[in-house]
Amino acid sequence: MKKLLAAIVAVAMIFALTAVPAFAATRDVVTFSADSVTAAPGDTVQIVVRVDGEYECHGLTVKVETDTNVLTVESYENGEILNSVPSGSMALVDVTPEGFVSVGVMCAMAPFSGSGTLVIINYNVADDAQPGTYDVHLNVTKFINMPLNEDQTDIEFTTVDGSVTVEGEVVTPEPTEEPVEPTEEPVEPTEEPVEPTEEPVEPTEEPVEPTEEPVEPTEEPVEPTEEPVEPTEEPAEPTEEPVEPTEEPQPTPPETGAIALIGVGVAAVAAGAGVVLFRKKED
Repeated sequence: MKKLLAAIVAVAMIFALTAVPAFAATRDVVTFSADSVTAAPGDTVQIVVRVDGEYECHGLTVKVETDTNVLTVESYENGEILNSVPSGSMALVDVTPEGFVSVGVMCAMAPFSGSGTLVIINYNVADDAQPGTYDVHLNVTKFINMPLNEDQTDIEFTTVDGSVTVEGEVVTPEPTEEPVEPTEEPVEPTEEPVEPTEEPVEPTEEPVEPTEEPVEPTEEPVEPTEEPVEPTEEPAEPTEEPVEPTEEPQPTPPETGAIALIGVGVAAVAAGAGVVLFRKKED
């Protein structure tokens, strides 16, 4: 009996250790969700964004993102959660330049909490919207608990996106202007390209080679037959011996001045006469 009781207690303890944390984890997770609706091109649809779970939040930022070519924001209004934030807190809803709806809450002192509606958004569906399903995406970028003089803590959450399903037939847009077909057909050339009828003429005559061999001279150069004539006559020697003067020159006394000059002149004349006579004798 004691063994059975001990086994039951052990099983109970194991169940307590495993079941309680799972329950606590399920209880702590907060869910943000958006509606899913059906519409036709040109309709107006309403999307409600909600938060469910137990939490104490001091700061929240949520952006509702859609295909702005199909869904454009017509209007929006605060939900019960935004309208019940503590005094001294700020709750704002706005449309971003991209055409998305942004929700922001900031509590300086006491946090806000509870499950309910955050915001209600009315969308216009484009007249030319093609059939299909278009997402309504919830982008939660901030969800924190930050008591005064304490550290910031992120609150665990999950999101469930909504959608807008557009029904109808797929419409293929027709071109407003018909394509202009060319009135004139492209002209094809009537004449075929002329190909040359004559083949290129090749030369029929081979290059003429010279038939005559170069003529070599037949006559040998003529050598002179006559030997140079040497002179036979020896130069004639003079037969007459030069005539020596018979008279010996007389010594003359030494001369001075004008007498000396006259003497030199006479001697020169005599010498010249002797030379002339000598030449005549040789002739």
